[in-house]
Amino acid sequence: AAASAVAVPADVRALARELGAAPAAAVIDDVEKTVDGDLTRVRVHARLSSQLRWNRVLDGLEGSLVIDLSDIPASDATGIGNLEQALRSLPPEVSPVEVEAAPLPLVERILQGGSRRVRVVSVVVSAFCPACATHRPATLRIDQLDDLSLIHISEPTRPY
Repeated sequence: AAASAVAVPADVRALARELGAAPAAAVIDDVEKTVDGDLTRVRVHARLSSQLRWNRVLDGLEGSLVIDLSDIPASDATGIGNLEQALRSLPPEVSPVEVEAAPLPLVERILQGGSRRVRVVSVVVSAFCPACATHRPATLRIDQLDDLSLIHISEPTRPY
């Protein structure tokens, strides 16, 4: 027995054609760079790894710079080292330099490097929430910490 054909209404076919011709959803770039006056904000949406080309991202900058790492899903030692080296190599006309939501290993590298020009604004650490009895990432603003001795920093929950 032959299957009977079902006619698709013209308006449904027209809608299907329109949806098929619609542009794909916008893909978020790995790195988003915005400039507002003399401030450049670089927001990273990708894994902090050797795949990021910091020389290209930071080329030609002048004035203040903010590196925002709040959207990175993870990082590795090479990515952290590459970013720290790139920050240390910035020309003198890029100043001040601030890093937001830095993974702890990056903070350690910046402190070891001794750069006075790079300021860590906040750090992402693993925190324990007694109310829900779980470990989860917490962003600590450095300028709001009164007594660093009260904070115990354990292994991060994101694979840094």
